[in-house]
Amino acid sequence: MSPLPVTNRPGFMFTNWHRCRAWVMSVGFGLCAGGLMAAPQPSPSGLLVDGGFEGATAQPSGCARVQGRLPLGWGDNSCWNPGTAVTYEQEAMTGRQGKSVKVTLARGLFQLAQPVTLPLDHRLVASVWVRAAAPMMVKVSLRQSGPPYVEYGARYLRVTDRWERLVVTAFSHGLREGDAKQALFMVSSATPGTVWLDDAALLAEPQTLAFPTIEVPRSYFGTHVMHGRNMPTFVDESEAGSVRIWDSENAQWAFVQKSKPSDGRRSYQWRSLDERVGVAERNARDLLMVVGGYAPAWASLDVDGDDSAPLGNNCFRCDESPRRSVDWQAWVADIAKRYKGRAIRYWEIWNEPAFNASHDWCPDPNMCVSGLGSGYRGSPEQLLQLQNEAAEVLKKIDPQAKVVSPGVSYLHREYLDYYLRIGGGRSADVIGYHQYLLGYPELLMTQTLAVKALMRDAGVGDKPLWSTESAIEGISQDLDPACATARAAGQPQPTKEELGPAYVARFMLVSWVSGYARVYQYAWDDKHNWPSSPSRMSRQTNATIGLTDAGVAYNQVASWLVGKRVTSVETGASNGLWRLNLADAKGVKSQIVWNPSQHAQDSPAAQVKPLAVFGKACDLAGKCRNLEPGSTLGVDFRPQLLKP
Repeated sequence: MSPLPVTNRPGFMFTNWHRCRAWVMSVGFGLCAGGLMAAPQPSPSGLLVDGGFEGATAQPSGCARVQGRLPLGWGDNSCWNPGTAVTYEQEAMTGRQGKSVKVTLARGLFQLAQPVTLPLDHRLVASVWVRAAAPMMVKVSLRQSGPPYVEYGARYLRVTDRWERLVVTAFSHGLREGDAKQALFMVSSATPGTVWLDDAALLAEPQTLAFPTIEVPRSYFGTHVMHGRNMPTFVDESEAGSVRIWDSENAQWAFVQKSKPSDGRRSYQWRSLDERVGVAERNARDLLMVVGGYAPAWASLDVDGDDSAPLGNNCFRCDESPRRSVDWQAWVADIAKRYKGRAIRYWEIWNEPAFNASHDWCPDPNMCVSGLGSGYRGSPEQLLQLQNEAAEVLKKIDPQAKVVSPGVSYLHREYLDYYLRIGGGRSADVIGYHQYLLGYPELLMTQTLAVKALMRDAGVGDKPLWSTESAIEGISQDLDPACATARAAGQPQPTKEELGPAYVARFMLVSWVSGYARVYQYAWDDKHNWPSSPSRMSRQTNATIGLTDAGVAYNQVASWLVGKRVTSVETGASNGLWRLNLADAKGVKSQIVWNPSQHAQDSPAAQVKPLAVFGKACDLAGKCRNLEPGSTLGVDFRPQLLKP
């Protein structure tokens, strides 16, 4: 099930900083928003001003709920929360070296932040030393200062009364210059208590993007087919090479095994799964089965309860955690035996788990009340046990079976970090994640690199990363770079209908070069009317009745990439132009180009001169035109393929 839309999330507003910075720079001196200075001097803390919290202080401004004094260069971003009550003090007695900042949070949350400018195409390490009077969750992050508030890197630590260094790696690859100039270093917490902060740092070093050099497999392009009746039209009309079985009609655990075992006998209704597997096999598609989730009521509720407990909505999103290991292992064993050596080659353990509010690592009880569709309410440790049990059963039955770790939502990246650090990647062959779009597609690069950094920290950086569920839930013309350029020029901006196919194409292109080995689009036959929805649906029958422009674009990008190797990448640092240079098995070269900030191909700023080797340009609708030798090509937000 898809995650809830994220718009205007509390705790990620910093608009006062923009007004403050403009005012400070216009007068050349002064203090505002807790002591932000114009033209600060560099310090040992890298890109930060006074990361040691040693200098002069000023009273934070903004609201009466934020009290005390902060070192110059730092500000508070908590006034948006009407429940916040926080006091800051510079304190010399408890610092590791010299002075520290003491933060006393009575209620709500605090967000201590400093605006920073990020160098492009750099690896960034954000850190701060922390200790607390009593255990509390503290977060360090590097992120956008404005919508959609993308976190380039973030990590939580359960802080104790001993000094510890909280550190996270982030990347500025793929950022536009405007975003790089409006970033925030932030330390925050929603746990009431007292915490001391010292020696914050943000260090940067140039790093070349390491993109995949293997041929793009057809299986990279994945999707979901919810209704079995749509499998035939899917294989006829879609270029996707893999299908994830989730939210699938009559194909999940609760519907396949409706009845509790009786006298040791287990009964199953395999028809829907059998039909899906048969279609996939006849058409050379492989399947990823979500083996957990949609658990039957008899297995997930009290095992001594009523066996006739209803299925569907009365149990979906209740606690679907298996109550008995024997039921879980028997289900995994029986489905693995039935489909051994067939189209189901990959087994995902669960869908979108999140911390429960009682877990020690829950960063905020309100945040941990998940609106996602996992139905899983156990702890990460219990989920890891389920994964280990399933992996042992699957590998014993079929040594070729591949285990995919639970698909964690992008809304709960901290869960993935914790799960991997307790060993969640060891029994998995693939790391699962759900990368829905935040902002324009190129911002996916920083998010993907951040996830891969968490994998490396946990010692599983060599394993494939799959986005087992992805989509573009909405498009904001206010945030789109091409729309911004058009508005500034007083010209019509691209419509959402024009942006949709381009976003789908760029999503798939950026995800591959960022490091995803597969992306499962959600979904072939959904009813969301999302910009990434590839098919038109009959509202009466749930049947697919044709491709959308997004579906056509999805197929075009698949035809451009599959069987090709990416030989080099330009990520927009030069005039915003993105280039993916490709070569096929015979060495024939092609190139995909686009510019997220250009709104019209006939704009003078959009003109580029293709290499002489390219004689044709093809668009996302599949239309190709000849290129005259020495001519220029208009490149805008819509990717084009250049080929001989």
